Amino acid sequence: MRKKCALDATLSTEIARIDLPARIISKQGEAKPIRISTAILRNENGVAIGAVETFRDISELEELRRQASRSFIPGDIVGQHPKITKITSFLPDIAESESPVIIEGPTGSGKELIARAIHQLSPRSRGPFIAVNCAALPDTLLESELFGYRRGAFTGANRDKPGRLQLADKGTLFLDEISSTSRQFQADLLRILEDSKITPLGSTTSFKVDIRIVAASNADLSQLILKNAFRRELYYRLNVVKISLPALQEEKTGHSSAGGSLYPPIQSAQGARHQRRQSRRPCIFIGLPFSRQHQRIGKYYRICLHHMQRERNRHPTSAK
Repeated sequence: MRKKCALDATLSTEIARIDLPARIISKQGEAKPIRISTAILRNENGVAIGAVETFRDISELEELRRQASRSFIPGDIVGQHPKITKITSFLPDIAESESPVIIEGPTGSGKELIARAIHQLSPRSRGPFIAVNCAALPDTLLESELFGYRRGAFTGANRDKPGRLQLADKGTLFLDEISSTSRQFQADLLRILEDSKITPLGSTTSFKVDIRIVAASNADLSQLILKNAFRRELYYRLNVVKISLPALQEEKTGHSSAGGSLYPPIQSAQGARHQRRQSRRPCIFIGLPFSRQHQRIGKYYRICLHHMQRERNRHPTSAK
């Protein structure tokens, strides 16, 4: 039986409906939130002769509300590309870890949206999400913006100002276009990743911050390393998980010449499951000092194993 629409209800009851929530599909196949209102049309004698129905597109309003509340969920990330499907399935597991993340993709591919989703799905979701566009600021301003400064640190510093690193305490710091930063700034950021301490400009006192760093770049950082434009050590510290987003052209066509979407590309969750079936021998970690590379790979595989367990719990029959 067809569900009674708002216009039918108004015609039968002669009661207007105001701002009923609904969704419609646009010509491009996108679901848009709308509000529906109806009203009775009457003649000069007050007799109902019909009804009118209006639709109000509130997609921009909903986006503004979401931006204001910093509330993003995996359902906000919509795409038919196989990479997008794989990335969204992994997001809860990536978010639950405390590991740094690198997001690579062309401009407009949704890097900040992915970063916000990681934050909202993480244990840090109640903390702040602080975004910094590294390409928009020269090094001197970027340093004061991130580290903050004390009064008198330089001309015009009339008061203490906390930096973005301090503001992001107990939350997530999103560094967009990190590829545009200088090697000196990269060295400062590397020190923060190593000891979690910051020193505001003009201060001699350091203090600890508890932050998770998600970095994004529209350039291939591994290629910048070969050109001596990006520090290898910083790349390895950030690159526990690397998410590669498809270009908009790939997203529209559903085709891609690139490889896997998650780093390291040694195996996907499905590949890990296949390898587990091939060999049932346990993997033993001997208690020797791990290099940072080993630690990074270990963190990544913990994420993969957690993802595999979650998928097995969701689909118990297919995991056998």
